[in-house]
Amino acid sequence: MSLRIMLLCSMSLLAAPAVADGVPPAPVGWGEDAFGFDAGADHVALDRGLLVFDPASGAWQPLAPGIPNFGYTDRETWLAFRLAPDVQVRHEILLVVSYSLLDEIELYAVEGSLPVAAGRAGDREPFARRPLAHRHFLFPLTPATADGTTYLLRVRSNSSLQVPLALWDADAYFRSETNRYAFFGFFYGAMLLVVLYNAFLFGVLRERVHLGFVLHMGSFLGLMAGLQGLGYQYLWPYWPWLQEKAPALFVAAATGSAFIFAHDLLNLRQQSPRCSRLFRAGSLAGLAGLVASCVLPYATVMRPMLVTAVLGAVVIAWGGLRQWRTGGNSARWFVAAWLTFLLGTMLMIASKFGLLPRTFVTENGPLFGLAAEAMLLSLALADRFREHKQARRAAQAEVLQLQQEANRVLKQEVQLRTSELQNMMRQLAQANEELDLRNHFDGLTGICNRRAFDERLELEFGRAQREGEPLSLLMIDIDHFKNFNDTYGHLVGDDCLVAVAKTIDESARRTTDYAARYGGEEFAVIIPDAAPDQLAAFGERVRLAVADMEFMVDGRRVPVTVSIGGGTLVPASGDAIDDLIRLADGALYRAKGAGRNRVETENRTAAPV
Repeated sequence: MSLRIMLLCSMSLLAAPAVADGVPPAPVGWGEDAFGFDAGADHVALDRGLLVFDPASGAWQPLAPGIPNFGYTDRETWLAFRLAPDVQVRHEILLVVSYSLLDEIELYAVEGSLPVAAGRAGDREPFARRPLAHRHFLFPLTPATADGTTYLLRVRSNSSLQVPLALWDADAYFRSETNRYAFFGFFYGAMLLVVLYNAFLFGVLRERVHLGFVLHMGSFLGLMAGLQGLGYQYLWPYWPWLQEKAPALFVAAATGSAFIFAHDLLNLRQQSPRCSRLFRAGSLAGLAGLVASCVLPYATVMRPMLVTAVLGAVVIAWGGLRQWRTGGNSARWFVAAWLTFLLGTMLMIASKFGLLPRTFVTENGPLFGLAAEAMLLSLALADRFREHKQARRAAQAEVLQLQQEANRVLKQEVQLRTSELQNMMRQLAQANEELDLRNHFDGLTGICNRRAFDERLELEFGRAQREGEPLSLLMIDIDHFKNFNDTYGHLVGDDCLVAVAKTIDESARRTTDYAARYGGEEFAVIIPDAAPDQLAAFGERVRLAVADMEFMVDGRRVPVTVSIGGGTLVPASGDAIDDLIRLADGALYRAKGAGRNRVETENRTAAPV
């Protein structure tokens, strides 16, 4: 370790050029304000005795005690501190800047009156360029002069400008960090197991609340890893862009996913539609912030996102308390979990705005709050599952009780109700038959439609084929119907179709006759057991009935005529339904060709040669 730090110090000195412009002059006349280690101490916090450069006056001003916190500003800030002469003789010193979101950091050692660059870092640089591979910014300091060494530190960031500084004995620092990394490994490992377990539950149960939990916890874990520098060190070390955007991205994702998870866990869609709409709007606001974080500068979007996160946290807490009043253990656990995490998060946000000092509590409160929230939310999910299970059991018990009661009553009254049940079944069958008949009626004319015609023709054709009896079919077409529509309009044409259909249906007097609308202005009548001369007489009766109709348009009778083609067939084993249709259709076309308003028939009652 000692050899490595000495080598880095030597390399930084060899590569460090003198700084010409832009570096303020070194402060003078510090007196006793030099930092040193107390007896037995291995580090000292630089939270007092610091100077800050005032560009307006061009002079160095004392900085108030405490961790330097300048809030949200994009101006560069210069700090100065001085080491006691004997510090670097007895120790191998590291300057530790323990805030991982600073964009630019430059360290200068003042040799005589000339500042010389001693190190450079920042999250705009790839992680591999850091002086030491660590989540924080570590600068090995060169050996001090006999009078001590003055250091100038330039910092600049689009995020909250906090500069927590400390001097550490190198060996002691890395020993302490070993324990911290072990804690981080345990914490993030346990949280990852919780997230993976709920992802597995979502894959098995397909309940969206578990997916919301995964997104909620994953977003907060990503946010904490980004704030602590662990994300840049282990997850995205080659993406400075992502390191700069990570806080805003994860804050937006955490806000939106929190609304989604709370909405599903509290069952707001059924319990409170108005509150459900508010929570859905919150999730959309989080999505909008996620998109804005990718395209807008960090300084522009971060503060609005923090305000949105605070308002969202308040709304979610209000929604949880509102549902708690209506009952349910899951809402109780959710409120406890949310308030626990909210306390730590609010402390962290307040420190980012400079309202509270940056301390161990304000920086790591969300970490412990997140662990407590994960435990309490797991209990909330377990309670939700238990409530659903109890509701299913209660419903099953109620159904079973009703079934047992129904069986008891049925056993007592089975003999008295048998006839009534049979009658009811007959009525039900009749109702089903009537319903089926309705589905076979043409919506305009009220007679049977093409579907019913096809089914009836198939039935009658099979019967005639089995019994060797003749089967007749009339195809009826309204003459010049297209000109009729063009002259009087389609509404009058529809009335004409209704009148013709009614006349044809009334002409089919036998119970076995079956009239239907074949399509457009064409109708058909199935006539079983009819001789050819009977078919011609029936067709003539239909033709005359249509011609005698009193069809009135605007008070004036309009004549309507039809052309009719009939076919009679005794189906043989090789015949098909289309053969009968072709007979009738051919006769219809002959009737049209002979001048319309006629009846033509064709029969094939003997087997073809």
